[in-house]
Amino acid sequence: MMRFWMILLVMWGGLSAALFSQPAFIPVNVDINRFQMNDSLVHVEVAISFYEKSLLYTRVDSAFVGRFQAEIVVLGDQDTVYSESREFSNAIRDLATVNQANELRHVFFLRLAEGDYHVVARVIDLTNGARGGTDRPLQIIPFSGEDLVLSDIQLAAVIRKATGQSSFDKNGLNVLPNPSNVFSITLPMLYYYAEVYNLGPAGDGADYLVESWISDADGNVVRTFPAKKAAKSGRTGVVVGGNNIITLPSAIYKFNLQVVDGERRARQSCTFQLFKPDKNAEIAEAANAAREGANLLRGYYMTLSDEQFEEELEQVLSVARREEKEVAAALANRSEKTTFLVDFWQRHDPDPATANNEYRQQFQELVQLANVTFENRFRPGWKTERGRVLLTYGRPDEIVKTPVQRQGKPYETWTYNNLENGSIFIFADLRGFGQYELIHSTYSQELNNPNWENTLKEVRLNSGENDDVFR
Repeated sequence: MMRFWMILLVMWGGLSAALFSQPAFIPVNVDINRFQMNDSLVHVEVAISFYEKSLLYTRVDSAFVGRFQAEIVVLGDQDTVYSESREFSNAIRDLATVNQANELRHVFFLRLAEGDYHVVARVIDLTNGARGGTDRPLQIIPFSGEDLVLSDIQLAAVIRKATGQSSFDKNGLNVLPNPSNVFSITLPMLYYYAEVYNLGPAGDGADYLVESWISDADGNVVRTFPAKKAAKSGRTGVVVGGNNIITLPSAIYKFNLQVVDGERRARQSCTFQLFKPDKNAEIAEAANAAREGANLLRGYYMTLSDEQFEEELEQVLSVARREEKEVAAALANRSEKTTFLVDFWQRHDPDPATANNEYRQQFQELVQLANVTFENRFRPGWKTERGRVLLTYGRPDEIVKTPVQRQGKPYETWTYNNLENGSIFIFADLRGFGQYELIHSTYSQELNNPNWENTLKEVRLNSGENDDVFR
């Protein structure tokens, strides 16, 4: 398994891998670019990307891992002329680091002779079987002859100097592809890479000129960039640059390149989209997303048995505020309880503009974590004291485990740096059955016992246990 996929715009988030929310379809972006190889073959790069959140993650040791397969098939007139399939894994520290903006990318490299083809690119989640892909026609015409000619234009998320070995490196540059060809507020720079072939000898002029501009769907020029001179270093040249396009309105555009070498000219263009959310549209979209989220939750609760439904309600009430518990106590039937749960999750949703409820998804992750970590023979993990604190305040910033002592019981110290400028929770196994109880906290809303260390010793002395137990 390999982990060389590049991740763009990694931001802290709380997206869950809850089974019911996993998509059956993975949206996959594909961009195909052709470059000169020799007189009879063309070097083809098939770049694919998809959102990291599309994978289902499972715990493996101390990480969460999403496993997937990327494959490409090139079909000719009669049969398959090329195929490649590779398995990858994407490991993350925890599910909270999965964000909607993170993309996984890969490039397949192949060489094709002249002809008409179909390129099929797919991604398959090896954990839950979700998949997605696309089928693109591809015409190959070798870059032969002596005419000045440009390769395809590859649009990129970023282009920088290559510093090591990467599948995205070429001609001393690291070109991170943007297969969607979509740019936005978070991706305002339009980077481009192309190659020009059959430049004239340096004696005919040491430089060539690169012109670039953007046109709209009707062909009208909406932005012109300063022309640049480039020095010749042979018959082939690299055309690379980047421009901030964020001031343009949201629309579909064409990016145009022209190389001028003496009296000869070569031109190439490609389509891209600039997306900037409109405020009114954003408000309407948020309202629609809230309705969609509520409908999804109601539909989900309809699939639960009475036992499963009551368990989720009980989990919610374990972290609910006093007034919320009072409302829940007066509910008469399952329909009213469903409305209560939907309203509860929507009130706590940090991003109502999306149908995904990140708070609920993170809460479910914590329930699963509590059940795996704290379950004992008496109760599920989420019902334990440590489980309650985990669900209420989230993951602690630090856990220090103090093993059994001759003068006391084993205990754990949890630290939350952001609770009242730093709070601790002390859990102790007072009875020796692995049931850790909260015996002290410096947080004002929890049990406070400044003499908690004496509690450990008192239980030890009153238990009548033999010292041999601790040897």
